[in-house]
Amino acid sequence: MLQPSNLPSWWGFNQTLLESMKQQVHSLLPEDERNLLDKLSLEKGIPVVAFSDLVVRTFAGGAYFPLLKVLESAKPNANHRALAWLAGTGRIKDIVTLNFDSLTERAFREAGEALEVLVRSEDYGVFSARSRASARLHKIHGSVTDTQTLVDTVSQKASGLSAARRSVLEQLFSECHVLLIGFSGADLDFDLDYLPLRHSLASGLGFTWLYRKGSRPPDVGAQITSDPSHFLEANLPDVFRMLGVDETLLVVPERDPGAGNASSLREEIEAWTCGMTVGPWACAALCLRLMHEMMYRDDAARFEALLVEAFDREAATGYFHVSVGAAMRQLSVACLERLDFAGCRAWGERELGFHQALIEPLVKVNRLSPEARTEYLRNTASVFINLANAWHSESDDEEHRREALRMLELARERASELNDAELLALIEMRHAKLASNSLDDKLAHLRAARRHAQPVGASLTVLETLLLEAGALMRVSELDLAQMRLDEARQILVYTVRKSLVWRHAMLSAELSARRGELDRTFEVLKQLIDEPWLDFETRLATGREMLRLLGNKASLRASLLLQIDASFPESLDGNDLTKREGESLASIRSGCKAIAGVTEDFEPWFLIQPRPDQPGEARMRYVLAGAEYTGNVVLVLQALDALCRLFHQRGSIERLTDLAQALRERASRSKNTHYEIGGANFLGIALEYQGRIAEAAQAYERTIADLEQRGEGDSTGAHMLRSNFARVLGHDDAEANRAIALFESSRQAQRRLGDWDNYMTSTVNQARLLCQLQRNDEAIELLTAHIELTDKSSLPNARERLIALIESMRRGERTRDTRLRSASVERSSWNDLLKQHEQDDDTEETAPRMATRAMAAYEDGRRDDALRLNKAAREIYARANDKIGESRCWNNLAEIHAREAQWDEAARAAQRAHDLREAGGDVAGQIKTLSNLMEYLLRGNRPEDAYQSGKRLLALAGPGMRMWEVAKARVCLIDAALKTDRLAEAERMLPDAVEALTAVEHSARGEMLERIGRYRQLLEEIRAAPKRDDARVGAAAMQAIELARQQSQDAATRTLTAALNEATNSIDQATLHGEMGNRLAKTDPQAAQMHYEQSRALYEAAGHSGMAWYARCIAERMRVDQGADPDALLKFADECPVTTVKLNALAAYGGVLLREYEEVEVYSDAAVDAVSRRIEEALSLFDTEPEQLGQTALQLTYIYMMKEDLPAARRTLERARVWLVRANSTYLNDLEVVDRQLREEGV
Repeated sequence: MLQPSNLPSWWGFNQTLLESMKQQVHSLLPEDERNLLDKLSLEKGIPVVAFSDLVVRTFAGGAYFPLLKVLESAKPNANHRALAWLAGTGRIKDIVTLNFDSLTERAFREAGEALEVLVRSEDYGVFSARSRASARLHKIHGSVTDTQTLVDTVSQKASGLSAARRSVLEQLFSECHVLLIGFSGADLDFDLDYLPLRHSLASGLGFTWLYRKGSRPPDVGAQITSDPSHFLEANLPDVFRMLGVDETLLVVPERDPGAGNASSLREEIEAWTCGMTVGPWACAALCLRLMHEMMYRDDAARFEALLVEAFDREAATGYFHVSVGAAMRQLSVACLERLDFAGCRAWGERELGFHQALIEPLVKVNRLSPEARTEYLRNTASVFINLANAWHSESDDEEHRREALRMLELARERASELNDAELLALIEMRHAKLASNSLDDKLAHLRAARRHAQPVGASLTVLETLLLEAGALMRVSELDLAQMRLDEARQILVYTVRKSLVWRHAMLSAELSARRGELDRTFEVLKQLIDEPWLDFETRLATGREMLRLLGNKASLRASLLLQIDASFPESLDGNDLTKREGESLASIRSGCKAIAGVTEDFEPWFLIQPRPDQPGEARMRYVLAGAEYTGNVVLVLQALDALCRLFHQRGSIERLTDLAQALRERASRSKNTHYEIGGANFLGIALEYQGRIAEAAQAYERTIADLEQRGEGDSTGAHMLRSNFARVLGHDDAEANRAIALFESSRQAQRRLGDWDNYMTSTVNQARLLCQLQRNDEAIELLTAHIELTDKSSLPNARERLIALIESMRRGERTRDTRLRSASVERSSWNDLLKQHEQDDDTEETAPRMATRAMAAYEDGRRDDALRLNKAAREIYARANDKIGESRCWNNLAEIHAREAQWDEAARAAQRAHDLREAGGDVAGQIKTLSNLMEYLLRGNRPEDAYQSGKRLLALAGPGMRMWEVAKARVCLIDAALKTDRLAEAERMLPDAVEALTAVEHSARGEMLERIGRYRQLLEEIRAAPKRDDARVGAAAMQAIELARQQSQDAATRTLTAALNEATNSIDQATLHGEMGNRLAKTDPQAAQMHYEQSRALYEAAGHSGMAWYARCIAERMRVDQGADPDALLKFADECPVTTVKLNALAAYGGVLLREYEEVEVYSDAAVDAVSRRIEEALSLFDTEPEQLGQTALQLTYIYMMKEDLPAARRTLERARVWLVRANSTYLNDLEVVDRQLREEGV
């Protein structure tokens, strides 16, 4: 980077980090063996983004991200200063950066230019709520000033930007010309629209992508636009000059030899790698893992042996470095990869003992910190996952499966307590591998794993789940779905360092081609793969065996296949020193070649060799589907997919129906088969509607209707049936009801014209039900009565009798809208009633439902330990029976227990687990109820952004028309979350919907919820009344006098302001001038200053400017306290003040008094500290529109907590202060770093 910043490149930083780690490992190796690590280099093919991903995973992110502060510099350069100048002149309003450093912020502070910094996703609620008062810096990959926000893992980038962030960037790129400087475009490899550049093209404003003189335009740019005018070859200073930047700002100083040089970077990195959390053993674990992932198997085997020797040497001394646990785990994984299951378990048991030995002394003296406990739980959970892997990989018999499940349950207990998404994802993936006999269970676990892994950037876990799912779908001949998963995996695969996953992807792709009968393509893929230089010998043998399996049946390829096998595995290999496994594999290949060498005809492929199932059902359908895919018989493929859709619809397997319906629609659309495209869209809409995904269901119908109309097939019976179904789905949203009725009318007219009487009668009944829903029963009855005679034209069974019964029920005022969502809810309710009846009847048998009920009864009686024991026992029974709904019930019980004890984080973790199980079990109503509780826990635990996202998920499940108490309560909680995340406009928009939802349901807590809404209305009114700093309302003469006085001496300023006051006629002008006079006199004549503040308050009140009136009164109260009045007056004022920003000002003043008193006498009042800290906490949780003030107040609250030695509260509050101060680009960030260091020194 340009002088004087001198920041290293990202590639240079990672290369230096890797070299420093290798130096650490050298201390464990004999000198003549250290060259084993030479291959490990970014210069030798390891992708930098994959390496950094591996580092994050190895060191759990939290230990690694602080190291990234070496990518910071104290000195902004000319480019940063130029950006600040351009913002100051109004030529740029927004800066989007992918850099972590805070040099741009420093340049703005030095220039005195206001800058709002948006780092976290929740900052973007603020973006829409505020007026544009300053330039904004969008740090889309996070900031070193807030290390929790840093993004550099493959999955984080592959998942794209958050919805809120992306929405804002799309708006900006559509409204502004975009200038790209210093951007390589590498992030666009994850997604060409990772940055929404196409929006800038579509708007006509376009972008200019600057690339350095003498270099080439970025290759990826040509994929976005072929127009060369969007690319400019120029040096950045020349561009800044073109934009009018002051020449003096562009001066580059002479290079400072001591600034930002490579040696200082190495020193910083070496200090980190030598630290307690890293050290030689953790570095060795990373290097061994890297060797395995790069398929350096021989080197890995030698390195592993040397590490075992080093371990034995240290064991003899009785002392281990604290990081040795990481090496034990990697040695355990290495044993597993070579199928040494006993060795894997032995290393796992050693590691468990090691972590237990670390923690026991701390427990005995009651010095176990929350961080140490977290690390212990995370490490031991990882060990149990590896042990489960070892048990199940060794054998699939009942004993091994039982032991694997026990290990996974131990891991889940720890991961759930931590709410560690990456561990939970690994656990779900292991469960998927154990679910060998049930495709539905396997897919449910894999998708649950992906839901956990994607948000936290666990790229390898995401990749593995996609490959496992592709393989599972392929084995049941669902090839289109398998192809989708392989395509998703390919996006991540480009950046992974694990060669074994690259190989697996290639093998699955080859098998997919073979199953489609594309054998020439399969041969070319495998021929290229088997010659890859990075394949080790064992994997090359596996590739050869797969070639014979996939291609051996094809006579035309047999000669080429045998030649390739001979070339890859010549006879000379037979005499080499092969391992037992390698020898067996090679013998198998030789045997396979011999078996097909003399065969001159084609024979059935391996997946069609089994006998055709005699009985109709799923097995026969899948056999037909496999054969149709192999022979390319598209019509038969469509028929088989359609039959499977009907089967899964009958079974009620909704998630699988969604998959198959999507595959049917897409395949039919590609082959222009209208009949099956309509059938697929219909099944897809039904499945989505059943799951409560109403918007997606509507989209599925609408898209297919549009496709049919584009092909000129919009007037078919099928198209009108889809329109009728689309109308039914629209009817879930009362706001769309009129559109739905109009659509019903047009569909029915067309169906009558075409003689499609069955669908015509169905559309008529659905329209009548919608009319009833809208309280238009008379119209509904009239519509149906007019159609009684037409039932004779329909082939629907008992159509006349059913229609008459429906009319009678409408006349009695009964509910007739039998939606799928309501049906699901009723069925679940009935099942719960049966459970309760069973529990009452069964006095002897200790069933899971009975234990779960007794658990909560025990808690009510004050027997907490019994309650937890019973609940856990019930949960284990449910889990063994794979009863997800029952297991979820127990997690909900645990959540309720934690909630009653105000343990909000624990309650949220348990509720999240309950929700995941309900989701896996397809229980939409149960998901809604659990999410509703989860929102409450998250809000109580001060996690409003998480509560907001949970609320959005709930409303998406419920759809607009669902009337449930939990949905109504969620709407109220969502307003609370929106207010606390500064989505003020959205909160206001949601108020009427929440009131309407509450009035539509009966519940004992409805009155309380309506009161909450009343408080929210009042809060929004307070926000509107808060001080706006609106100088536009102050007259020009008054403002001119104020600006002049600020540049004058005390006496001259007093004369200027007095003269202006005498001339002012406007109340706002007079109030403002009195306030300014008070500011000038505050230090020299406090009594006169106080008089001016009182006059200012009275004038503001008279002018109806209540916010500023409270502000003037606050300053007067503070002055009285400074002159010796009782500080408690500030607390009383804060309790009375309705304006939160002013309330915070008063509380901060009171806190300052306490801190000053403590500095003088080192004594404080517990009651006073508790009073102010409680009030500040409440105020901070209510308001989020002034980040500078909030950050300063939170920082002061941190000092107060440190004064009373509540260090965990101090750390929590400091992190809240950090978010606000970063957003405001505050100069108080330096003070925050000082406090941060003090807390770290205390071990917090």
